[in-house]
Amino acid sequence: MVPHVDDRLIDIGPWVDIAHTEQDGVLVTSVAGEVDHNSIEVISAELTARLDQRPVGLVVDLEGVEFFGSLGVTAMLEACGRATRLGVGFAVAAGRRPVLRTLQVTGTVEVLRVRPTLQEALDLARSAA
Repeated sequence: MVPHVDDRLIDIGPWVDIAHTEQDGVLVTSVAGEVDHNSIEVISAELTARLDQRPVGLVVDLEGVEFFGSLGVTAMLEACGRATRLGVGFAVAAGRRPVLRTLQVTGTVEVLRVRPTLQEALDLARSAA
């Protein structure tokens, strides 16, 4: 079905899990749990590592996130900026309130190319490359 770029699940304790897959050249980094000061360094490092592979696109799937603080917004903006500089398509899948509300309040929905489903985010990242 979906080939894995890296089949490991990164578990940094009770706060967050990160998994990576690939769909037609677009890397998907799926985050579940809490995106805050306890997890942000690992999340940022993982996104940087994925972007350094220079894929066709990168989608950050935040559907499993239960808490999304301001550090999460900053990390997404930094990843989006890096993707733009590298010529990598970028999008965020976030349809659930804990993430979407934070992105709406901060005015970053359009900048981060947020879409309500993973498939819509994949299509956007692929077309933006």
